[in-house]
Amino acid sequence: MWTDQRDLAYCAGLFEGEGNIQFFKQQNKLKDGSYGRSFRSLQLKIEMTDKEPLIRFGESLAIGKVSGPYIKPDNRKSTYTFSVTKFEHVQYVISSIWYWLSPRRKEQISKALKSYLSHEMIRRPYRRESNR
Repeated sequence: MWTDQRDLAYCAGLFEGEGNIQFFKQQNKLKDGSYGRSFRSLQLKIEMTDKEPLIRFGESLAIGKVSGPYIKPDNRKSTYTFSVTKFEHVQYVISSIWYWLSPRRKEQISKALKSYLSHEMIRRPYRRESNR
């Protein structure tokens, strides 16, 4: 499926208004109480009460996942989420809509990408358990 410029502009507008990008890092805690390998993750997400715009977003870019509904407390409307978490997929979405994004949103994306790329992965040496 070929996506035209109007579809990409639509996707950029939807992300501009409802989307976010976040960098996460965490470290596994081992059974002995020490910390093991660190993980990094980048997530591009759009959360809305309407599912159809999210489906259009995903179909326009031929990538991502729409999930939900997520029930909210206090009788608020349920929400749906479009997300991509694989680094290459996040890059693809960003590069597809970059032209139409505001400077504020471009700065947010740049910060998240810089954090992701500069995060040093910590690895513990592999320890083989001996059965002898």
